[in-house]
Amino acid sequence: MRARLWTSLLGIVIATVALLGYNGYEGNEPALGLDLQGGASVVLEPVTEADREDLEFVAELVRDAVDSLGIAEPDVRVEGDTIVVDLPGVDDQDEALELVNVSGEVSLHPVLQCIDPTPEPTATTTPDASPTTVPTSTPTSGTTGSTASIGSSTPPSAPSTTGATTPATTTGSTTTATPSGFRNPDPTDPPTVTTSGDTTEPTATTAPSSTPSATTSPGSTTPASSGPATTLPPATTTTTPFFVATTVAPEPSYPINNSDGTLIMETSDGLLCNVGPSGATGQVFQRKSSDAVVQGASWGVTTQLSGSGVGTWNTLAAECFAGSGACPSRQLAIALDGEIVSAPVVQQPSFTDEVSITGTFTETEARDLASVLNRGAYPFKIEPQTVQGVSASSGEEALRAVLIAGAVGIAFVMLFMLLYYRALAGIILVGLLLSGAMLYAVISLLSAQRNLTLTIAGCAGIIVSVGVTVDSYVVFFERLKDEVRHGRSLRNSAARGFSASWRTILNANLASLIGALVLFWLSVGSVRGFAFFLALSTIIDMVVAYFFTRPAVLLLARSGRVGARRVFGIDTSTRNTAQGAS
Repeated sequence: MRARLWTSLLGIVIATVALLGYNGYEGNEPALGLDLQGGASVVLEPVTEADREDLEFVAELVRDAVDSLGIAEPDVRVEGDTIVVDLPGVDDQDEALELVNVSGEVSLHPVLQCIDPTPEPTATTTPDASPTTVPTSTPTSGTTGSTASIGSSTPPSAPSTTGATTPATTTGSTTTATPSGFRNPDPTDPPTVTTSGDTTEPTATTAPSSTPSATTSPGSTTPASSGPATTLPPATTTTTPFFVATTVAPEPSYPINNSDGTLIMETSDGLLCNVGPSGATGQVFQRKSSDAVVQGASWGVTTQLSGSGVGTWNTLAAECFAGSGACPSRQLAIALDGEIVSAPVVQQPSFTDEVSITGTFTETEARDLASVLNRGAYPFKIEPQTVQGVSASSGEEALRAVLIAGAVGIAFVMLFMLLYYRALAGIILVGLLLSGAMLYAVISLLSAQRNLTLTIAGCAGIIVSVGVTVDSYVVFFERLKDEVRHGRSLRNSAARGFSASWRTILNANLASLIGALVLFWLSVGSVRGFAFFLALSTIIDMVVAYFFTRPAVLLLARSGRVGARRVFGIDTSTRNTAQGAS
């Protein structure tokens, strides 16, 4: 029996020390909320009238978007007709506005062509005399199935768009690969079926020099001639840039509206794409239906089409799949606020209800694209109404006030326990310290792994739980004293006292826990923080009561070196009578 008591006592102490050591090694510590460390609070208001369901939906998307950026548990809640976003640790108000700006307009555009505004020049030779034909090399892209999204670190091909149930058909026009991997189609070429891999034709690049000669750039191939070598006559070399801009602006603002109704949009990689007018908005997608999924060896995105958006999407898909003059690249650009985030190749003419976008996406790229598609399903636009900063000094003062209040309260409790229970006050003090250490370790771990944030409301929940813990000690010790007064020995009184009081302790803690869970379920904002930390502290208090307080008191009662008066604060005569009766 004694060995089991020591195992329980040492086990919980070792576990707590190990957890503290792990957090110290990893550098984990509790993340403080807006009211403790300062930050920014943004109030968002819908431009048009919105109901409660729409506001809750937008609040959820805002929360997901901010969570993905690593902000420690932002508080996003609906208050009346507005959405309030608290961002702990964000001191810059402009940064706060950027973080919550997730209501951008998503539009779909057929892609005419994409180019690199700063490519390598291509030299062409116009001989003065009868020319000797020198083949040129035009690297062609592989199949449209070799796909990726705009924004990848390596130059990819365009992503492909397929339906969930129909196999992809690999057809398309022969295209010219741009330096970044985007497809620059030639509308005059007939549609052809291409195979996987790149094919390279020979090319020759003539560099001007004092002695005219044909020089081949590294990596190009000059075909072998069956006849005698031919010396090229003097040639006139002209450099034709890949893209010629009629007006050069120092820092142009995109998108640019062309006179023919098309637009020039920029991608996240800095490429420029000439796209047609918007054929649809992001509302062709169902709300909250876009997800990042693993597809083969890489990531992709699946999304559902809304009932009213299927027809519009299929009209665009059929146009791009056919490679018509309005969409010769067979790519359909997905743009957010005028910036292209992805331009997948359409691989089938019609879809039923699900669209799958595949490519060499990373997990982050796939999640970002899914987030954009979900944003497109916004029922309305929201704009920031107010931005309020909370200084770090105010948070420090609040934290200092909370710590002082907690320390004063615990000091008064310990003074009362010392006067009333004498030596048992030491067990109470060690138990409270152990509970605090375990609570600190758990909060630090959850802050690192789940972005848990400690707020003033959470501190209040912890302080309230201290009262519940002290109540548990009082119930146990008073029951133990009653057993001694009824004539039982100290050893038997400790065991019987805990057995009789444990049910009361358990019921009281369960009532507190149920109240905290109900409060957490029904409330929002800081009230949920209070409920969560109250529940967490209550659970830890029950663990400490059973695995530390129980064995500590039982071992103390078995030691035989303490008297009833010194331990429990009862009269010696009562103790002597009890020992005589036992």
